[in-house]
Amino acid sequence: MHLSIKVIYRKILAMSEILKIYIDRLRNGESELLKEPISPAFMDVEEGDLQFKNSINVDGEAYTTADDLVISLKADTEVLMPCLICNKMITVSLVIEKFYHTIALENLKEPIYDFGIPLREQILLELPHFVECDGRCPERNNLKEFLGKDDKTEEKENHYPFSDLE
Repeated sequence: MHLSIKVIYRKILAMSEILKIYIDRLRNGESELLKEPISPAFMDVEEGDLQFKNSINVDGEAYTTADDLVISLKADTEVLMPCLICNKMITVSLVIEKFYHTIALENLKEPIYDFGIPLREQILLELPHFVECDGRCPERNNLKEFLGKDDKTEEKENHYPFSDLE
């Protein structure tokens, strides 16, 4: 058991190293390539309705300008989310084509910058609000009577509550 804790600790340290950029290595126009799969554990999401099971693939670069650190990359992964209609967990592909993050060099207090938090926030922002099986859940037909009334069977009456005001 003691050995497994050490192995897990080493994996966590290695994962955190992937998300770190050493700014002193980026001087004189140098750039750092960022092409690594990142463990889904870094997302720190423990919910039944949202599960990151696959690694997050990152492909891009980090470089400095005269005043800023710039991170430019593409990220993709797969997420498990429940179908809006039948609640069955389905796999949703998530692709972030263009992730740009800049931070002023003068605001960096240390020579190492961890871009895990901005990347995590962007991935969570890109999640769809609702998903359905195969784009249109087959269970939708079984629930049709509960989803809403047909306009033909119900006569609509317009009501204007402020029409008497002048």
